[in-house]
This record gives sequence, structure tokens and C-alpha cells, in this order.
Amino acid sequence: MYKIIHGKCSKSDPDNSVIIPFASEDEVFTFVRGFNNSIINFMGNTVSQLSNVILENLRERGVNDEISEQKLISLKDDIIDRVQRYCDENFTQKVTNMLTSLSKKDLSYMAESLVNLSAFKLKISDSYETVGGPIDVAIISKTDGFVWIKRKLYFDKNLNNN
Repeated sequence: MYKIIHGKCSKSDPDNSVIIPFASEDEVFTFVRGFNNSIINFMGNTVSQLSNVILENLRERGVNDEISEQKLISLKDDIIDRVQRYCDENFTQKVTNMLTSLSKKDLSYMAESLVNLSAFKLKISDSYETVGGPIDVAIISKTDGFVWIKRKLYFDKNLNNN
């Protein structure tokens, strides 16, 4: 699987697991990464604003060089990279590494819980409720193929051979 990390395309390790949300992804990513993307955006904007203040102070003192500006831009990128790396090592990798040891039942429970978490967050926030209601849960595995775990519409369980 290919993904974009820190603005660069990379191929993921085939031995690693991954959680891919299909609809409302903010709360799922918050759970997996340990932070909401808006935090990184806020940090980047804050560091940029502080960099501009520092540059303005340097200019007022007669220091006007591109090296200082480039160093501040590099510092901002370094801060964001360090925070993302920390979150990846301390949150994301721990969650995704644990996925390989979960049973199908636990994986389906986790998937349903993440959808419920997203629905609840949208319900109590001022956002539009785009997630909610009964949830369909299915597992796709190499051995069993597609298996319904929980389905909101009635169906004959005998049709589910697995």
C-alpha cells in the first residue's frame, strides 16, 4: 500500500497493519495518531507567526539576511517533523502493531467503536451529523472472504456460510 507521509509518497511495510477510514476520518485519525490534524496546523501557524515576529525584530536591529529566514523556516519544519515522529512512535505504531494480534471479533468491535466515536463527536459538536444510525460491520479475510458480522437489515443467517 502506498501512502503520503510528511508530504512524501512511501510504500508501507506489508507486515504492518493500517486503519483506513472511508467516511468521516477526523476522529479515527485522532484515535490512531493521538492528536487531531488541526493541532499540527495550529502549531505550524503559531511557529510561522513567531518566526515572523523574530524576523521583524532582526530587521529592526539591522539584520536582514535570507539565512535567518531560511533557518526559521527549517526550524518550523523540524518542530512539526519531531512532533509527528513522536506521535507516530508513541501512538500510531502502537495501535497499528496491536491490530495484527486482534481476533476478527475484536477487529469488528474496534471498527464499530470508531464509527460510533465519530458519530458521537459529530453529535455533540456544531458540525453536521454525517455519521450515525445503525452500523454495518463486515470482515474480509484471506481464509473466509467477506463475512457480515453485524448488519442493520434483516437477512437469513444461513446465507452467511462463514
